This record gives sequence, C-alpha cells and structure tokens, in this order.
Amino acid sequence: MPELPDIVIYIEALERRIAGATLERVRLVSMFLVRSVAPPIAALTGKRVQGLRRLGKRIVICFEGELFLVIHLMIAGRLQWKDRGAKASAKNVLATLDFSTGSLMITEAGSKKRASLHVVQREQDLQLFNRQALEVLDATLEAFKETLQRENHTLKRALTDPRLFSGIGNAYSDEILHRARLSPMKLTASLAEEEVRSLFAATRAVLQEWTSRLRQQSAGVFPSNVTAFRPEMAAHGRYGKPCPVCGSPIQRIVYADNECNYCATCQTGGRLLADRAMSRLLKNDWPRSLDEMEKHFEERRTIDFFPSPNFNERPTGTPIDTIVVHATVLNTLDEVIRHFSNAESKVSAHYTVDRDGRTISHVPETKRAWHAGQSQMPDGREDVNNFSIGIELVNRNDGVDPYPKTQIQALKNLIAAIKSRHPVRYVIPHYACADPPGRKTDPVGFREDWI
Repeated sequence: MPELPDIVIYIEALERRIAGATLERVRLVSMFLVRSVAPPIAALTGKRVQGLRRLGKRIVICFEGELFLVIHLMIAGRLQWKDRGAKASAKNVLATLDFSTGSLMITEAGSKKRASLHVVQREQDLQLFNRQALEVLDATLEAFKETLQRENHTLKRALTDPRLFSGIGNAYSDEILHRARLSPMKLTASLAEEEVRSLFAATRAVLQEWTSRLRQQSAGVFPSNVTAFRPEMAAHGRYGKPCPVCGSPIQRIVYADNECNYCATCQTGGRLLADRAMSRLLKNDWPRSLDEMEKHFEERRTIDFFPSPNFNERPTGTPIDTIVVHATVLNTLDEVIRHFSNAESKVSAHYTVDRDGRTISHVPETKRAWHAGQSQMPDGREDVNNFSIGIELVNRNDGVDPYPKTQIQALKNLIAAIKSRHPVRYVIPHYACADPPGRKTDPVGFREDWI
C-alpha cells in the first residue's frame, strides 16, 4: 500500500501536471471503483483543479465549486501519467481521468478490487474522511507520546493504526522500529521515556529520508515504481537476508495477509518472536533464539548429495519465494537417482524425500533445477524454475500408493529449513503451476497440512 512518502511524491508529481488544468473527461472501466453516489463523478467534468492535498493515505484533488475527488489506492492501486487522451492498453486500468494537460490512469493489480474514488461536495463533508490522526512530521514529542500511549497496543499495531498516526503502514513501520531498535511486539504502555524519544526521532527520520530518497529517484518524472519492497530498506521485505546493521538474518511474524519483519539481534535481544506459520508447524521445536534456530536447522541438514547435471544458473537477483512439491511416479529412490543423474533426461529437483523419510539433494538451492517444466504461477509469473525449489516425494502418483507419516514429517522439516534460508511465500503442488492447467496431476492426494 502506498504510504506517506509515496503519497507525497504522487501529489508533488500531480501538482506539476494538473494544478490549474481542467478535467475534460472521465473514462470508467470498473463501475465498482466509484463508491459515492452524489454528486456524480460527471459533476467534475469541465471543472478546474485548484489544488491537491493528502488525507492519511488518500490523495485529494480539489476542484473549483468546492468539489473534491478522494482517491484511495489501498494495497495494489497505482497511478500512471500518460499523454492526453491515451488509450488504456493494460487490463488493470480501472479509470482514466483526461485533463487538459494529460491523462491520469488509475490501475490496480490482482483480483481483489479495493481501490476507491469518492466525489465529495463541500469541505465539511470532506472532513468525514479525516481520521484526525497525528501528522508526526508536524508534531511535538509530547503530542507523539500522548497519541502513542492513548491505548495500550503493540508498537506495530499502534504505528499502523490510521486513527493514531497518519500515513504509516506495514512497510515504513518495520523500518521505523528497526531504526529505533524496538521490538514490534513491545506494548506502548511499557515504553520508557528514552524509548519514546527514540521512536519519535526514528519515525520522523525514516519518513523524511524516504520522502527525500523517492523524490530524488523520480527526478521530475512521474513515479512509476511505487512499491512497498525496496532493496535499500533495512528490514521490510528482507526476510532471511542479513541485517545491514549486525548481519543477523531478518526474521518475520506472519499474520493474516501481512508479515512483520524485524532483526532479532537489534530489536529483541536475540529472542525470536513466535511466528504463527512456523511455530504452529514446529510446536515445541520452535527455537527461542538465533542460536537455537541455527542448531535446530543444522540438525536437519544431514542430507546425502547425489548430484544431477540437469541445472543452470538462476536469473541474477531473483529471490527464491516458492517451493513446488512433486511426486516422482518412479517407484524407488534408486530409480529417481539414476533418472536425475542422467543428462539425457533433462529433469532434476533440488531434493527427493523417500518413504522412510530419508532426504537427498540433487541440485544446490542457489541453482535452477529443472523440475517444473512449462509453468505459470497463479499470480501470472511464468517459468517457475527461476524462483522455486523443487521437492520430489517418492510415490507412484496413482492415488493408491500412500504417503507414510515418516515421509510427510521429513517433508515438513525440509520445508521449514528452506523457509529459514529464503523468503518463501508459496508452497504449492506441481499440478497448481503446470501450464496449461491439467498438464500434470502430481502429487495426487496433496494436502495442505503437509506444509
């Protein structure tokens, strides 16, 4: 979701392009985008833009006649600036606003359409969208402390609450807490005075620095790479990667559709915070510290290596975020080893798990094994081998051959170990990414509780 720095840069770019311009036409592709009824969006046609402002994470275009267009991009909504009257070629364009100076397109990726437009008459009605949250860059330390400790919540929840703080979301709250060296799960009421001052300074510094950085990166052009995941970030979106301060791997807490990223060394005194996805799987084996985690997974790395020649390099800079689970169809581990060792087969996987739980490796994780073939993810990405790790389960894939408990437990352990090393977001059966759909059926009987 675009947050305060992104919204500020959007507004600055729009001011240079539409301030004083006239809205000539509105082209709606999705009728669900407009959430208001009166006045109709057509009432804006022919009106001149008098200014722009920000309300939290919303962009407000102010028109003459005390009319306002409120744009809320939500998670996947974005803006594009095109030549006047340009045709909407992309499928994700929801609406185009044709101004006398050019065309503003509103797009949204994904199937969940959450972005919205509201047309508002009168300033007092516009204030209904104002959550009266604190603008930290304009606030005093005393106001910040009062807002922060008004309710007793975790720091992560407090910073991202739109009723408390304006414009801060999942991404920049991770960066703020990393800068302040505070745990995202620490309760606001438990903060010492020095911690409040540190958090206030970190919040202002992170928002100011990122606004300045994005301003430099856009360099007068309309911002086109608005994302919550940036390589310069210290913690957010960097699960498994080294902390730029201490070098420890960045950790995560998974909740709902989001994850919180933090450094255990810098922020929690080396203690790992319980992650719902991992701790539910490992239960009593869930490590409580970085040292325990390293020991936990080292014990599970006693894997024999039977190399396959069937691999090549991954595209440079491509993160490994997917695990694909297969069934071998071949009946024994020896058959699999011979098949994967044969260069003429042009097939391999990173790992094979036998029925008794024995796990062997064929291709290093950093290399691109040839396991998925012609493939496409549900999110549209093709050539799944580029960003995935392939795991084969020895099974005939006939729907009769069972998967023993020892095999499934070994699979779970292997997946947990891989997740500790890579920012894995998806664990899917082979048939879910085979292209065209129906090309593959393995592993028959795949169950979500395997992962």
